[in-house]
Amino acid sequence: MFIELQDLLKGFKDPCVMDIKMGCRTFLESEVSNKTLRPDLYQKMIKVDANAPTPEEHEQQAITKLRYMLFREAMSSSQSKGFRIEAIRLKGKPPMKDLKTVRTSEQIAQTIDQFLNCKKSVQKELINRLKHMRTVMEKSKFFQTHEIVGSSIFIIYDDVKVGCWLIDFAKSRPLPDHVKVNHRVEWIPGNREEGLLKGMDELIQAFESANQKQTTSRKFLQI
Repeated sequence: MFIELQDLLKGFKDPCVMDIKMGCRTFLESEVSNKTLRPDLYQKMIKVDANAPTPEEHEQQAITKLRYMLFREAMSSSQSKGFRIEAIRLKGKPPMKDLKTVRTSEQIAQTIDQFLNCKKSVQKELINRLKHMRTVMEKSKFFQTHEIVGSSIFIIYDDVKVGCWLIDFAKSRPLPDHVKVNHRVEWIPGNREEGLLKGMDELIQAFESANQKQTTSRKFLQI
């Protein structure tokens, strides 16, 4: 066994970057098996949405890790779309990471529009690359026999080059022989589905629809 590392930013000059967390479930089932009530996670929840806790949770001022993780997925587009935009960096600007509540199709479209900045050639190349990656995943023996949790699509482009990779396999786990997944079915505790291919389907659709209404009805997100 060996590890090969690559500097994905090498060869790019002041690039635009987008980090997209893939899957409807971005945590291992083993991470949320502990039923301990945690005040720190309650505090993290109310910082995002003070109305999110139930009356009982408000009274306890504590929630389980599973409750918090499901809340986090639901607040973003992870639960509904199978992906969420974690961060973007535009040319000449610092990274923008406060994207936790970018959830609706319109919000996603606005963010992608802003990232692409009307560059149709970049859009076309990214769509082709994402479709190729999806095909490879669907045929891959590794993907057929593993849950791929917490992986990301990492996109980079500058004035010359475009790059797109699937990264972060630290939480990938082999499946028991009797468990089969298709990476599109809804997660139910124990079925090991994570929604990676559902996310690829939705992400490709989002990039295909980008820029279509940019000059007429959309306003860029103020992020």
